[in-house]
Amino acid sequence: MFPSLIAREHTSIFQTYKRLPLEIDYATGCRIVTKDGNVYLDFLGGIAVNALGHSHPRIIEVVCNQAHKYMHVSNYFYQEPQIQLAEKLKEISGYDRVYFCNSGSEAFESAVKLARKWGNLRGKTEII
Repeated sequence: MFPSLIAREHTSIFQTYKRLPLEIDYATGCRIVTKDGNVYLDFLGGIAVNALGHSHPRIIEVVCNQAHKYMHVSNYFYQEPQIQLAEKLKEISGYDRVYFCNSGSEAFESAVKLARKWGNLRGKTEII
């Protein structure tokens, strides 16, 4: 018999936090379904990612269409979807420009650099 998914996880991934004892089979909308058929409302889907729900047909269509073109390319290239998103974010936020980051660390580092630049222009050099 093969080891359970939970046993495999314990021997393959650092145990930095306790997982819920649920083995997910699939998810749709705001519900997740476990391998034993139990259905749960997913109140955790937005942690560190997004809160778009699961398996929405329009999102699947858009992701598949984009995957047929390319999944990811460097920011060294001009990309229509990225520029469209930047324009939409500018419109919604009222800011002049946006900056896309790859991680929370990069976002934090960028925020500190922007704060330092803003402060240096005004004679304020200390960050608390």
